[in-house]
Amino acid sequence: MSRMPRKPPKETIPIKLSAAYSPGKAKNTVKDDASFRGTLLHRANELYGRGKVPESVECQIEALCMGFRTKFFSCSDRSDSLDYDMNMKFIDDLEALNAGQRDPPEFTGPEFDVLNEALSEVVEEFRKSTKTSPLDAVEYESAGKLIEKCRELPEEWTVLHLCKDFNANSVNSLQSEVISSNGGIYLTLLKYERSELNHHEPICVFLPALKEVNIFEMMQDVAKRHEKYMTVNPGTDKTIYWANLKLLNQDYFNLIQLLINWLGPWITFFLGRMKEERDVHEKIFTIVDDFAKAEKLNPRQRILLSLICCNRDLLDRDSVEVAAKEISQSTKEKRKIQDFLSNEKIFPDFTTSLRFPILLIVDELLDQFPWEMVLPEMETARVSSLHMLMRLYDKYKDQIVEGYLQLNLEKGITLINPQGDLLKMQRRMDTLNCVVLLFGCDSIRLKAEGFCSEMTGAHLYYHYVLCPLVIGATNVITDFPTDQLSARILSSWFKSTASRHFAFADEKSFKEGKIEWTVLHLCKDFNANSVNSLQSEVISSNGGIYLTLLKYERSELNHHEPICVFLPALKEENIFEMMQDVAKRHEKYMTVNPGTDKTIYWANLKQLDQDYFNLIQLLINWLGPWITFFLGRMKEERDVHEKIFTIVDDFAKAEKLNPRQRILLSLICCNRDLLDGDSVEIFPDFTTSLRFPILLIVDELLDQFPWEMVLPEMETARVSSLHMLMRLYDKYKDQIVEGYLQLNLEKGITLINPQGDLLKMQRRMVEFFTYWLPEWQQNVQKIPTSEELRRMLESSDIFVYCGHGNALKYIKPMDLIKDTLNCVVLLFGCDSIRLKAEGFCSEMTGAHLYYHYVLCPLVIGATNVITDFPTDQLSARILSSWFKSTASKHFAFADEKSFKEGKIEFKKNSKPAWENLHNPSILGIFADIRNSEKLALFMRASVILRGLPIWQGNGEKSGE
Repeated sequence: MSRMPRKPPKETIPIKLSAAYSPGKAKNTVKDDASFRGTLLHRANELYGRGKVPESVECQIEALCMGFRTKFFSCSDRSDSLDYDMNMKFIDDLEALNAGQRDPPEFTGPEFDVLNEALSEVVEEFRKSTKTSPLDAVEYESAGKLIEKCRELPEEWTVLHLCKDFNANSVNSLQSEVISSNGGIYLTLLKYERSELNHHEPICVFLPALKEVNIFEMMQDVAKRHEKYMTVNPGTDKTIYWANLKLLNQDYFNLIQLLINWLGPWITFFLGRMKEERDVHEKIFTIVDDFAKAEKLNPRQRILLSLICCNRDLLDRDSVEVAAKEISQSTKEKRKIQDFLSNEKIFPDFTTSLRFPILLIVDELLDQFPWEMVLPEMETARVSSLHMLMRLYDKYKDQIVEGYLQLNLEKGITLINPQGDLLKMQRRMDTLNCVVLLFGCDSIRLKAEGFCSEMTGAHLYYHYVLCPLVIGATNVITDFPTDQLSARILSSWFKSTASRHFAFADEKSFKEGKIEWTVLHLCKDFNANSVNSLQSEVISSNGGIYLTLLKYERSELNHHEPICVFLPALKEENIFEMMQDVAKRHEKYMTVNPGTDKTIYWANLKQLDQDYFNLIQLLINWLGPWITFFLGRMKEERDVHEKIFTIVDDFAKAEKLNPRQRILLSLICCNRDLLDGDSVEIFPDFTTSLRFPILLIVDELLDQFPWEMVLPEMETARVSSLHMLMRLYDKYKDQIVEGYLQLNLEKGITLINPQGDLLKMQRRMVEFFTYWLPEWQQNVQKIPTSEELRRMLESSDIFVYCGHGNALKYIKPMDLIKDTLNCVVLLFGCDSIRLKAEGFCSEMTGAHLYYHYVLCPLVIGATNVITDFPTDQLSARILSSWFKSTASKHFAFADEKSFKEGKIEFKKNSKPAWENLHNPSILGIFADIRNSEKLALFMRASVILRGLPIWQGNGEKSGE
């Protein structure tokens, strides 16, 4: 059929493909696996040398599929494997969660992906399959059958199979020696243009090893230097660091040039089919066919000649000679083919032509080479084996149109810095449909475990569960360029409602991670008595606190390092004990029936308000000058701020102050009006200035304090930990504009009085929702099942609960945490988001932790017991200020007495109950409420926000 490129090897190893490796005959040792792969490649070598190309190709495909089989089928003794132990331990954890024996842990990483799918029936199914892996259910097809199925692949695709030649030293060698050993490679076209001439059989060309240099060793050396240079801290010596990177770039350039030279004429194999100018191609095919007919060339020669001629502009004189030698079967034929190819006039330049994708099936021993850079303008993707390609194609073939998988990627979830060593825990009994982007070092690099030749990579596991595409890095990558690349990919691929394209963003600002937030971390000092104390004693024990600014103005002066100030404990009074006493009285007064003695009831509430006032004043005095830490960045009058910074900088320079001193002085001076003492003329009053949000990360031992009331006019929200803040930010960062998470909350679902014992509240809230938000779904006086409540949460943009507590008692933990949620949650119930300890433990939990765990962006609720009618007034004010309505008159004008009776009525010439009738910023609404004296102080201090600042509206921007 084709010429014999070399003599058959002296030693032959007989093997029949019909006796192929199967799940039932899985190898148990690495040595056996490597030996079997070597046998296949040895056989491929022999068959190719004897001109039996199709049979040789089958052996090559079998060898590359070895990795797939040994990873997913060699499970004869699963109970001894680390994988099995890890999964079984995780299943135990899941069962404990489901039984209510354990609270969901704080989110720590990729385990969350497993939680998404680990339903109770999966747990039971896994228990039943301890001896038989669920992976055995995947059908494994022979290479011959796979090659036949290649005909089904889209006509627009080109599929190129790259396989390293057999090396007798590889069987018992170290993995690094196997990769770096010199050798040739097989280039096999499985799907290509004009394949019908060859009955759609593969076209294979053998590329002999380079003699003058070992390109495999060169690749290994470059990879080692790459890793070495990337792990050096650029801060130690920037000159050396950047010189190394420049040298590394040159190394890659040299490697790619050598790779191109090695490929020679067969670089044309890396070209996709043309999308346009098909008529010109057909003319070239006619010229080739006429020549082939005259010279009596066989189909293989005719196809190779067609591929060369259609891309003649890529070849130099030496490449033409190599091509002629490979295609011809005699010296005379070679000369004629070489003359034919040298006639450049008949072959136009197609360099800039648009082309369809090319898929590379790359041997694990060749995977480190930058094949995509051979022809960087091509649309290229890799797959680990033909078996994997066919599995992916079989699942998605109905969605492939004109060579591309048509997907509408609407729901995006981000998880930063996933740990590759937990990927094995993600093997599931079900498939996934998501596209996966892994922007981390070595994220999809093939690596060997120990000394084995078989290599694994994260993409293999994602492809195994049929994720259609995995994007990642095969080497160590640098920090900021990776972020730039990630942002470019996503902003080019996805359209956005952002006012301006990310491509116009300032590079320096992006590098600094510029954001409008101020982030303040509050942590109680260590107390030696707290180790074995009761939880109430731990909270009430006196102590100091750390105030740490993590995100703040002028942080660039301090290399964006945190600024921390320690506040010593108050000596004259234990403010923690005072807070505990106020909380106890709060609860006591709220549980008294006002009908028994109204005079005592209202006197108690008045006293409670005074208690809160005294507590807040003491808190402000304790903070002293560091109350300025609770201020957000200014939205306006930036020029005045800059003038103050100049004054501070001049003083700091004269006094030789360090960066920390300079920053603290800047913060104080920009908010000098808040401090005691004589006013200073050079520092203007910014008290009424509009400011961006401030996020408080509050220690559980400090959570009961009314921090929002320190500066009530600030737009303030709390988060339980920096870890939780980053999780929420990572998910929603693409929707954050000018410091606010931009959401269009259209679908609202309410759950009102499910227990049926709050009838007055029910009448009021049903009347309000019917009047102001009639399109929202109301669920009234009905206890939902766990599944029903889960559906409410996952199908709504905003979920409002009006009843006792926080609604968690109506849903099973596993139902709540099985998948992420996007809804904003409002819990208008007593203690709805209060942190509480169970038993004697110091660790505290609250409903908001569960909602944040599944990535709800914001949870609103109460940290104390709250009164009936004022809570309904507050709920109605929040919702009518945040959401526009088609109602004829704003709810703010409604008669208060009528609303208390469950009716919405308007009196003539009535005035609104509050001034700012509409505010898209929920934090801004709460700032207005905290400054309103119409609502009791204890109520204003008790209802807070936990999560991200949200700007709600139909296309309104935060700057409007």
